[in-house]
Amino acid sequence: MSIGLIITLALLGLFGAYMIYSFRRMKNMAAVPESEKILTLTDKNFQAQTKKGLVMVDFWADWCMPCKVMGPVLNELAENENFKATVAKLNVDHFQSISQQQGVRGIHTYSFQKRQGSRPVCWC
Repeated sequence: MSIGLIITLALLGLFGAYMIYSFRRMKNMAAVPESEKILTLTDKNFQAQTKKGLVMVDFWADWCMPCKVMGPVLNELAENENFKATVAKLNVDHFQSISQQQGVRGIHTYSFQKRQGSRPVCWC
């Protein structure tokens, strides 16, 4: 075997070990506590809460790693006085009917909703 092949195999082994370590670390990462300004949406309050001005809805799940990573960002947006939208979260595992009604096909998904009366003006 040549030295170059040995070095390449050693680097690939180190890279693989690092990826496994990183995945396990991220998988076991604790959820960041939510800001008190973030609304928790349910099937009972979804319509009422999304009628109030501009609402940023985060469709998330407990097992979603990108959702966990974005937790601090959502907290920062909710606490920011210059952010004009209300930040809200809906757990898609617990409220599948709402996520289906909203056309959510995968997570991590955000939607910005603004309504006038009962009809949506903006859904992006």
